[in-house]
Amino acid sequence: MADEEKEKEEELFADGIVEFTTNSEYITNSYWAISAVQELDPMTAEGRAMKNRILTRCFKIIDMCVDEMYSELFDPEADD
Repeated sequence: MADEEKEKEEELFADGIVEFTTNSEYITNSYWAISAVQELDPMTAEGRAMKNRILTRCFKIIDMCVDEMYSELFDPEADD
């Protein structure tokens, strides 16, 4: 199965088709991940760690994407 996926990936690159994920898509997916775990009430330490890890990663993704979008729209050095 891994060989099939690798061949498919090579075909996409050979044809010049590369799909990139946009900042908007990253933010949207992070939002849905946060929504998915927001109401979870983990009963174990592993569950709490998992929820915190997901939230931390999603917030970091959102922060990085918003920072990149802000930098594209405004000159960050002008704000200093």
